[in-house]
Amino acid sequence: MYLTLDDVVLRCKQISGMSLRELADSEGWASDALTKGSIGHLIEEAGFGVRKNSSPLPDLEGVGVEIKAVPVKKGRSTSQVKERTKVCSLDFYSIVKEDWTKSHCYRKLNRMVLVFFEHEAEDRLSGRILGHVLFDLQSERWSGDAELLAQDWHVIRDLVVVGRAHELSESLTGLLAASTTGVGGGRDFLSQPYSSEPAKRRAFSLKPSYTGVLWREVLQPNAFDTLTSASAFNPQMHPREFLRSRLIPLTGKSLSQIAVQYGVELKSGKAASSGFVRKILGFEEGTKAIREFEALGIRIRVFPICPLTNRVKESISFPHQPLAEILAEGRFEASQLSEWLQEILFIPVYRTGRQSYAEATLGTPFFWSPDTSDVEAMDHEFALACSRMETIQANHPSDATGPFKLLAASETSRIHLRPHGRNALDTDCSLGPAITKQSFWLNARFIGQLVQRSLRNTPE
Repeated sequence: MYLTLDDVVLRCKQISGMSLRELADSEGWASDALTKGSIGHLIEEAGFGVRKNSSPLPDLEGVGVEIKAVPVKKGRSTSQVKERTKVCSLDFYSIVKEDWTKSHCYRKLNRMVLVFFEHEAEDRLSGRILGHVLFDLQSERWSGDAELLAQDWHVIRDLVVVGRAHELSESLTGLLAASTTGVGGGRDFLSQPYSSEPAKRRAFSLKPSYTGVLWREVLQPNAFDTLTSASAFNPQMHPREFLRSRLIPLTGKSLSQIAVQYGVELKSGKAASSGFVRKILGFEEGTKAIREFEALGIRIRVFPICPLTNRVKESISFPHQPLAEILAEGRFEASQLSEWLQEILFIPVYRTGRQSYAEATLGTPFFWSPDTSDVEAMDHEFALACSRMETIQANHPSDATGPFKLLAASETSRIHLRPHGRNALDTDCSLGPAITKQSFWLNARFIGQLVQRSLRNTPE
């Protein structure tokens, strides 16, 4: 029985450091019967006495606290939140009658304890409980996040109100997603109140980019700089619009002119350097990531484009993942790649082959998030890559060597998968045979199409 928030926090501290097996055994759970889907339930019930339920009220009703278990995947040098954190179901017929602060979603989000635990693929019960965050939307500490969550909720609600629930996608919002849910196989479509078009079953979820920021702040309370500390920041602007507003006036200027204007050195001639971007945004010296951009999943990509032909010169790569890890993700919308593609600010840099980087000029920056057609295409291409990985895994012994055909840019419209190792000896053996480390890449041709689309949509 929890009478105060202090009681809840004390329980969080008591279970911190315990393995999931130790927690199960301490509360008399049959740990050998637990499935992948029961880990969150184990933490909620064995950890806090919360039984499975579909109540709109908070889990710990007496103190108004919702408990959420958040898996963290630990890497060699970093760790990241593994998946979306479901908040509650999205009822199309109820949300159109709700106000934000009285909504089902708000009641669940209003005061939460996020319990972070270690995801271990081989022996899931060996993972340990790592720490917690007490999240309170009414606290001054979370006021900026609360505003962004409210904006996301209204974006989702407004689409349902005008009969466009079938057009919902995770890319429409920043922190709070309308994520697909259900059993799959085309059986997860529901009616909506203001349209005859069926819509996918969805739930409100916190995006991993956001819960990942909360986790990093557990590890290091001062992990980020915030826009409020930037001298040029306008608090009335959405972080996305602030970022774009600082860059638009620089369109057409050479990188050397911009460097002089902001008093920053062009390191290796790359406009994407941390110091360069920070100065443009109004920050002083420093190298920390910017919290608002990290939470929203905004990534900045600077790329070269030929001013004579408007041809994008190269594809854009993403970090290496072990192939077996990609295969285990199963589908694009559940993949790490989809998180990396959540929202990108593209900054084109126009430069001929004869020009130095200092002479290159900044093009018009634009934001992009995958729309429905992009997601469908990338889902197909991701599945094709997984199919080929399954074939390699099944048919090649561990002493086999490549090259292995995975996913060439010539056969895709959006993404491809190709080598990204330091050299031929930098290999990945997660599927069995030694394969040069691979990464997903966004096709140069597709980026070029996005540039042309952006130019058509840019006011004169």
